[in-house]
Amino acid sequence: MSDIKDMRCLNDLLYIDGIYKKLQKHEQDFYIVLDALLNISTLLPMCYTQYGEGYEEFRKYEKVYTTLMETIESLKAYDVEVKLPRLLQDKLDSLFSGGEGNDDADN
Repeated sequence: MSDIKDMRCLNDLLYIDGIYKKLQKHEQDFYIVLDALLNISTLLPMCYTQYGEGYEEFRKYEKVYTTLMETIESLKAYDVEVKLPRLLQDKLDSLFSGGEGNDDADN
C-alpha cells in the first residue's frame, strides 16, 4: 500500500512541478493579459454611458465580454467568487441573460 501511495505522490509532484514551471514562465504575460481584459471590459460600459450606444466603433471590442465570462466560469469551477462593478455586471447581464457575476455588486 505504501508503494502505491509513494507512486501517487511522485506523480502528483511531477504534475504540480510541470504546471508550476508553466506558471513561472508565463506569469508576467498572464498579468498583462488580465489587466488588458479588465481594463477594456470596465472601460467599454463607461464609454457607452458617456457617448451613447450609437458609437459603433466600440462594438468591435465586445468579444472581451465573452472572454471575461469564460474567465469567470473558469474561476467558478474552483469555487472562486467574482464581484464585478455594477456597470460591468449590468452589461454582462444584458449580453448573457442572467450574467454570472454577483448581483449585489455596489459599484
